[in-house]
Amino acid sequence: MIRDSAPVFRWQPLEGASRYHLRVSRREDLKTSYRPCFDLVVSEASLGNPRTGLFNPDTTYYWSVRVRNVEGVWSDWAPVQTFSWQGPCPPVELKAEQRGDDLWLTWQPNPRGTPPVSYEVYASDMRGFRPSKKPYQVYKLGEVPGNLVGTPTKTEFLMVSADAEKKAPNKSSYRVIAVDAHGTRGGTSWPLELDHPLIYSRPVITARVGVPYAYQVRTLRCNGDLQYRYQKPGYGWWEKEGYAFELAQGPKWLHIDLETGLLSGTPTVGDLGPVPVRVKVRRTWPNEVKKDQYRPKYFLKDAPKFQAEDVQSFELRVEK
Repeated sequence: MIRDSAPVFRWQPLEGASRYHLRVSRREDLKTSYRPCFDLVVSEASLGNPRTGLFNPDTTYYWSVRVRNVEGVWSDWAPVQTFSWQGPCPPVELKAEQRGDDLWLTWQPNPRGTPPVSYEVYASDMRGFRPSKKPYQVYKLGEVPGNLVGTPTKTEFLMVSADAEKKAPNKSSYRVIAVDAHGTRGGTSWPLELDHPLIYSRPVITARVGVPYAYQVRTLRCNGDLQYRYQKPGYGWWEKEGYAFELAQGPKWLHIDLETGLLSGTPTVGDLGPVPVRVKVRRTWPNEVKKDQYRPKYFLKDAPKFQAEDVQSFELRVEK
């Protein structure tokens, strides 16, 4: 039994070997491989795991290696080895729970595997992102920062808050990894993606005569995922969202930046008193191929499922 979060296969190197063929299977005869990443020809006498969570607890796995010499002749398979992996399984039932003005992530421990004693929460604006504690390379984006945002011991975590001191990540997608008492990390959960746009900032509800007023409207965002289009550059982040802001209701002295969502203006004595304000933010698709370019029907963003907006209403009081 092994408890490594990402087990490494090692074997004795042989003089004159040019390549090694490793195969891992759930069959003793190795007729089928367990995963494509464990049926590989490599030049070194070892093979690591690309990520955690690739093995299930309480399951017997079989593996063996054969060797190719410099003339290209393969040997027979070495005697079959067995192992089992023991660790926690990915958390389940990820949900968003509203508590006052805050959004909390909740989940349940997986009944399979070893019981977790803590968790790792990861957050990103990329759809289907890969959990990583360190910066890593993403195709067409370059290096992106690590996305570990918390290590709670309870099955909950603050996701979205307007209070800066609470240090909520305020991201649109979340994943959770369980860690057991031996420090073994399981695989990652399915992602939970929040609605976007979603205004989470708390409005500034007081303005003073002759003093510039400012309130930055903030919304959850989504960068989409890597996709292909029949336009250059082919692969790209075509569905990275943009957001158009609108001041749907408010006094004449108040203005909004349509791109950034900054509300600003300076009230006068004639503006004293309360006034209703309503702000809208609407999803746009600035990186998608344009109407004058060829695009198959399934790239169109005209369907209702691609439309989304959020509204924030509040009373703004102008005082002396």
